Amino acid sequence: MPGHIETDDDGTEYLVIDDMMFPRSPISQSSSQADQVIADPNNPNYKLDLKFWPGGIIFYNIDPAFSLDYSNEILNAMQKIEENVGKNHLEFKRAKTSSGTICRKGYLFVKRASKRQCRAQVGMSVKHTYVWLHPDACPFGTIQHEILHALGRYHEQCRPDRDKYVTLLPQNMAAYECANYYITMDGPDPSLKLTYDSASIMHYGSCHFSCNGAYTMIKKSDGSKIEPNRQSMTKLDVDKMRALYPKEFKVPYSESMCAEDGVVEK
Repeated sequence: MPGHIETDDDGTEYLVIDDMMFPRSPISQSSSQADQVIADPNNPNYKLDLKFWPGGIIFYNIDPAFSLDYSNEILNAMQKIEENVGKNHLEFKRAKTSSGTICRKGYLFVKRASKRQCRAQVGMSVKHTYVWLHPDACPFGTIQHEILHALGRYHEQCRPDRDKYVTLLPQNMAAYECANYYITMDGPDPSLKLTYDSASIMHYGSCHFSCNGAYTMIKKSDGSKIEPNRQSMTKLDVDKMRALYPKEFKVPYSESMCAEDGVVEK
């Protein structure tokens, strides 16, 4: 079975594959609010709903449990994504108005993980969208990687055309890790029109999940090692984010967006 199921405190179910958490619901429920609907690989009666951030505005809040230095790393990662993709496609805004009121609208909450892990919900959730980071496990590039998940990016090696570009070596993987290479990108995704990118910040390296020190994945073109990139977005990463957040759908920011129901919290 690809991944495993987890349920949060609100009763929302997630299919968890490595560091990606996909909201999961019965297929009988309406999916009119989802931008992409993907079949649950484990149960044909369930679906995975993916929603992008409306108007390219991502409200965020950062867990005060982080140190000031690490909070600044998170802010710098958001700024780097925003600079690379462009504010005419997406922008990050604090989930707090100038008067100190907090958004009632769902926002991205970067939470301090209780154990050494880095993971994120994929796409915008109906409630708050969580990214979990542990300062000892998640450096600057990994912070970007996880935030990009929350914006709707999958792992690059989950693309349906993956096997044209890389060769998997499952004999070198622990059996329970094979699910991390499951192809999940089978929904309508405009980024799939762009070229596969083994250098992507969203791609695994050749040594990920190795059980014996040997490569788990190599380039199909020449059999060479795939170097992991957890430093910065590639040009293709940028182009794919622009495809997911086209500038014609970007809306100007205003504080009123923070309280679409007319109510804010102190």
